[in-house]
Amino acid sequence: SDTLEYFTAGMHNALIGEIGKIGNLHVKSKTTANAYRNVDKSIPEIASELGVNVVVEGSVLCIGDSICLQVRMVDTENEEKVLWVNDFKVERSQVQNLYGIVTKDFSKEINAKLTPQEEERLAETRSVDPAAHDLYMKGLVYNDQMSVEGLQIADQYFKLANERDPSWAPPYLGMASVLERQYQMGFIDRATALTQLSKYIDKALELDPNSSWLYNLRGSKLAWFEWNWEQGEQDFLKSIELNPNHAGNHAFYAYLLTHLRRTEEAMYHARIAVDLDPLNPMILGLCAVVFIESGECKYALTLIEKAIRIEPEHYFTYPKLIDASICIGDYQKAFNTTKRLNSSVWDKHDKTDVFERVFHEEGWITFQEEAIKFYEEIGLQNNYRQDSDQALRYIEVKKYDMAMDIFEKAFEEHNPRLANISDNTIYNKMKDNPRYLQLLKKMNLPVE
Repeated sequence: SDTLEYFTAGMHNALIGEIGKIGNLHVKSKTTANAYRNVDKSIPEIASELGVNVVVEGSVLCIGDSICLQVRMVDTENEEKVLWVNDFKVERSQVQNLYGIVTKDFSKEINAKLTPQEEERLAETRSVDPAAHDLYMKGLVYNDQMSVEGLQIADQYFKLANERDPSWAPPYLGMASVLERQYQMGFIDRATALTQLSKYIDKALELDPNSSWLYNLRGSKLAWFEWNWEQGEQDFLKSIELNPNHAGNHAFYAYLLTHLRRTEEAMYHARIAVDLDPLNPMILGLCAVVFIESGECKYALTLIEKAIRIEPEHYFTYPKLIDASICIGDYQKAFNTTKRLNSSVWDKHDKTDVFERVFHEEGWITFQEEAIKFYEEIGLQNNYRQDSDQALRYIEVKKYDMAMDIFEKAFEEHNPRLANISDNTIYNKMKDNPRYLQLLKKMNLPVE
């Protein structure tokens, strides 16, 4: 049944999350692990692709008033060899405790010594309403889809879970996560997002101050909603301390470090994120930005192309492919991708053939000049997504003051994506422009 599938997937993800809190272990993420769920490959093959030496399998044997779970640890050299197997059974309301019990047993079996803090975090937690738990699990599935509809459905499930069990922290974090994603992607305005977001985060902090996800969400709010980079950094470091095996903690921290132009540190955390979650398009896209800004253009391109193979229509794919193509100097690929993203508008105004001819006869910069004229004429600057693209075209043709007009407008609107103007590719071109430096100062971003 659907419920069983959500439940099994959710338990699987929660277990990975719980085991990932052990600093001595290197645990691949839920997205990458889930990619192998229905793949016809042997355990040694999967282990080899992921670079792991042990595979942990969990099977849900019963769901009713009680939950029965069997966990096996299998030798990656020889999939017939079971190194450890254990059966667990708890009442359904104790499902949260089950994850901690399994993790402690597992760590004992492999001699992974727990720190006192880890022991405390794995200690028994409160019981949870089973229906709230099921609704929350469904919300998580939709929250990862990063689409208008997916986020709305996720929000509905998280709200229903919260109504069932208002003193349980995770649904508050789910609702906060939905708001952050909706705002970052331009689906809702800042005022709508900010009021509720602070409320949800504060409530979750009161209920569960040891949640890694909480600090990741609060770090994002501090950084991209409030441009408070210093406090945001402290929260990301805390999220990594609480769960060093969560790719998103490293990826978002790397993204923040990119705005601060702390390139080596950004690359360090981006590499960890890709290693932990090599099959997650969002992680690959986010880290590709870090590598583009670090000048590691070829590697960035491989990450984006991999993300496209996994999920072609993901929010982070094709726009980043343009940046990576420019970065390696492949303007043909950059043009083809730009055409793919804009073909409906170009065709509507009979511009496709014109742009094709200009690009092939006169090159990338002249094409940018033509595109600037076209977008100015048809007045497409009605949302920041297109305004920001126009600003980048102005920078390409060295019309820096025109770009600044757009950036200053975005500053007034407090657009979360404006922080990208501090990244190396823009900074290196505009660092002599006084208006640009003034704007960086206003945003608390480094000017040197």
